[in-house]
Amino acid sequence: MATIKKIDYKGNDFNDLHKFEIELEVNGEKVIGNIYKKQNDPYFKVDDEVEYSINDKGTLKLNKPGQQPFQSSAKIKYNLDSEEVRIARSVALKCANEYAIHKNYSEAKLFQLARQMTAFIEKNDITCCLENNTDCCE
Repeated sequence: MATIKKIDYKGNDFNDLHKFEIELEVNGEKVIGNIYKKQNDPYFKVDDEVEYSINDKGTLKLNKPGQQPFQSSAKIKYNLDSEEVRIARSVALKCANEYAIHKNYSEAKLFQLARQMTAFIEKNDITCCLENNTDCCE
């Protein structure tokens, strides 16, 4: 747990993000780092209690006590008949075909590999790419 002691605006020259230098007090010691925001608002005030982490570049991640860190739960939904999916399947089949020729795979193994690659592209599921995994090929 830390207390915000100082917030200094440092401009928006970093990829159009607004940079704020934050001074925290943690058990009587100073911790100084930066946060980057899309808007000119640090979302925190002096004397706010925060939980924090800081990386080796001095970038802070701040959260109000008990608040879960932001994690995107957005999942891409595909229309299975969309052009994007057809293109992804074509690319997967082409890559699988080239790999299968290189490895002297059978036609059945080629199509299994293509289904695995398609599942990886559509679902971003790396387990589909592991050897002997046919769970995502259904």
